[in-house]
Amino acid sequence: MAIAFVEEQENSTNVSGSTLSLPSIAGGTDVFYILAVGRKGAGTLGVSSVTGGGLTWTEQTGATDPCGARDQTLLSLWTAFGSPAAFEAGATWASSAVPERSGIILSYSGASSVVDDPSSQNTLGDPASTCTGGTDNSTTSVSVTTVDATSTIITAVMTKNRTISTADADYVERGFVEVVGAQNELYIHDRIGAPNGTDNCSHALSDVGDWVACGLAVRQAGGAPAATVTLKQLMGVGL
Repeated sequence: MAIAFVEEQENSTNVSGSTLSLPSIAGGTDVFYILAVGRKGAGTLGVSSVTGGGLTWTEQTGATDPCGARDQTLLSLWTAFGSPAAFEAGATWASSAVPERSGIILSYSGASSVVDDPSSQNTLGDPASTCTGGTDNSTTSVSVTTVDATSTIITAVMTKNRTISTADADYVERGFVEVVGAQNELYIHDRIGAPNGTDNCSHALSDVGDWVACGLAVRQAGGAPAATVTLKQLMGVGL
């Protein structure tokens, strides 16, 4: 069964605190969940844990607390796989006084639990582990490598006070949330059936700004379909 997008939920807050809860998302059998969580600035104060559905949540980011290169944005991806009932996911930060926070959770059917090439990038390059010294620009970018053409690439980007004006044509927007008053924007996109190999997801922003992007690939359940071999091929006819 091919991978299919199922559902999206999001939430944000501009009240200082240490947690963020998202609205209930449906359960099911063998469901892949991905949660993108972002916050304003201060790259040393990342998410310490995610809970929900009785599942095991794993950070899949490719760098410790990926951050914007001017320390204005912070983003991480967390995944889980299983067969839960409907649940509310929650993220907890390492600090008790985290400013503006936002999150988007997606669910997929037909996926496995196997994640490949978690990656991150900011204006200084890949990975997004240097949080200062960058120069704002107007194009986000993150590259992810798949193992076959049945995988799905999922990417997220968080910007400081900038919207996406032109999204990558190969990717579908699955979620967007803005922190009211702070104008921190969080987007999440996917490319189902991404090509085998390395693929870049790049968006044009409304103006130059600080941003951080993360991405990963998830494999299809059961792996790639077996290749079809004809009788002529087996007999070497026409080869």
